[in-house]
Amino acid sequence: MPVYGPTLEDQREYQRIHGSWNSPWYPILFFLVAMPIEWWLWRRAPFMQFGWQIVLGLTIVLAAVPWIGSRSPSHAADSAALRRHPARFAFLLPMVLLHVGVMALYGPYWRSGPGDATVTINRVLVALGNPQTMADLLVEAVARAGEREVLRDVGFLRRLGADVNARGGDGRYPLDAVALPDVLVVLLDAGARAHGDQIAVQLQRVIDAGDMVTLERLLALGIDPDLVAADDASGITAAQWAARWGYVEALESLLAAGARLDHRDGQGRTVLDHARDGGDDGVLAVIARYDGRVGNSPGTGPEAD
Repeated sequence: MPVYGPTLEDQREYQRIHGSWNSPWYPILFFLVAMPIEWWLWRRAPFMQFGWQIVLGLTIVLAAVPWIGSRSPSHAADSAALRRHPARFAFLLPMVLLHVGVMALYGPYWRSGPGDATVTINRVLVALGNPQTMADLLVEAVARAGEREVLRDVGFLRRLGADVNARGGDGRYPLDAVALPDVLVVLLDAGARAHGDQIAVQLQRVIDAGDMVTLERLLALGIDPDLVAADDASGITAAQWAARWGYVEALESLLAAGARLDHRDGQGRTVLDHARDGGDDGVLAVIARYDGRVGNSPGTGPEAD
């Protein structure tokens, strides 16, 4: 029985189908159209989840292209050829790469969205061309409470040139915003000196931690030991805090740095008043060495009339 090869018409049809899906225009159009759209979404979309949804939708649509026309008589051959042809990767591979790229840029889907304070590559890339944005990122990073993540992010941002003395958009310097003592040490080691009134919170934190080395380093920056944060309604200074809770060594360092015994808090109370409330003899002895007028009657400061 004779074997007949493909007819000339079959060969032409094969070449037409083969050539149609082998065109370089598919990946070119993808990079000229889809990528700019995604770039715009990345920079401008109000919610990063929206970018995720767009990319995922495009991936699903393009992945389904080889099957979309399979039931249409006019496109069945084309669809079948596409399912077999390596050119299908011109659709799928760029979208998969884009989807992976979005994960790298935005972070995991469940962590992305409005108010996201994580240091994602997306935000870092934007910050590279904007020193103020980089300063905002550093302030946000040091204000978080996860020690391992904060130390990683602070080191990463510093290597990218983040200025440890730059003020963030909320008015705080990195030293003001620190939530963890270890991060405070990292910033000081990096040369951080600039601070606002929120540094008063850091003084109280290192006093509570008993970290005299860091306290001395902060005072050496010229921080006013009587500084009170603007949003602190109590008006309690670091020296008053130390006196009330019996931090003898910290109180001595603060007084040596110039803390005033006559400074009054929001309720008009002095260091001595807080010391008497605390009832620590060591604290009272320190105050006595700095002010010989310290009396024994409760509720009065050393300069009370």
